Amino acid sequence: MSITSYDPRFLQDIPDTLSPEDRQKLALAVTLDFTQRVELYEGLIERCSGSQQALALVRLAELQAGFGSGSVAVGLYRKAQKILAAERILSASFDQFIDEWEARLHDQAKKILEKSKQISFFQPWKPTNQHKFPLVLPQVPPESGQLRARWQASTLESSHLVPAYLRKLAIETNHIESVFLLTETSTQDIIRRGVDEAIVDYLPESELQDPKKIKSILNDTLAACDLIRTIVDREDTLSPEIIRRIHHRLMKTCQYTNATFTPAGRTRGETLKTVIVAGTYSIECCPYPEVDKELEYICKMANASRDYSS
Repeated sequence: MSITSYDPRFLQDIPDTLSPEDRQKLALAVTLDFTQRVELYEGLIERCSGSQQALALVRLAELQAGFGSGSVAVGLYRKAQKILAAERILSASFDQFIDEWEARLHDQAKKILEKSKQISFFQPWKPTNQHKFPLVLPQVPPESGQLRARWQASTLESSHLVPAYLRKLAIETNHIESVFLLTETSTQDIIRRGVDEAIVDYLPESELQDPKKIKSILNDTLAACDLIRTIVDREDTLSPEIIRRIHHRLMKTCQYTNATFTPAGRTRGETLKTVIVAGTYSIECCPYPEVDKELEYICKMANASRDYSS
């Protein structure tokens, strides 16, 4: 089934209300690399409203579609469609294009999901509420209070301790994920002096060999840690929304790497992806229609357990 294309002329003009700087950036967008264009459009989406925002959403959707992430693109098109309708900027071909493409994506995703159910899994998926968990929470030892007090005192006396420790964790996290591999000298320099001041030196086998991008990824990881600490410090409760925010911040730089795209801050309920762990002992992962429901349940139970333990 072919999909109707839409007449792009109703979105071709750059809105006059954009600042001269943004107008120039949009006009020269074709000269930017992929990541720079994404940053440009995401920045406009955050700063602008009305038809300006809709134009940036459509441009970003076109990039996502080119990267093979049709479901993410359709979501962006839908947001633009709603904004344009409120502005009374209408296009029947645009509406038809979105409807047909969305229907095709859902049809394809359902067929892939149904096909996966024909596999005989070593470990089939089952909902979280069907798993057996301990009914009695473990009690912390009496000495835990002393340990906590010593840790809090040490962090107050040495304000550099926690930031340095988090930089160490950020580096190790990216090493484990094979995002990049730094030399021991560079690792210690970053831990001591900070990401911005230190010199990045990578090993020859490091997959990523761009010092600027490595620093950006480390700063993203640290920013995600700051969001996690709001949960630890009970400023926030665990929720699907904050999990999405953490993932979006963590993946800000590295969501586009090696011609692949990892949708930042989005669940498989949005991307419509079926995932299985293949191999000798195949494992069935949560079907994408159930992912958001499962995430809600896990957060609810985690918060209940935390309230009980406190």
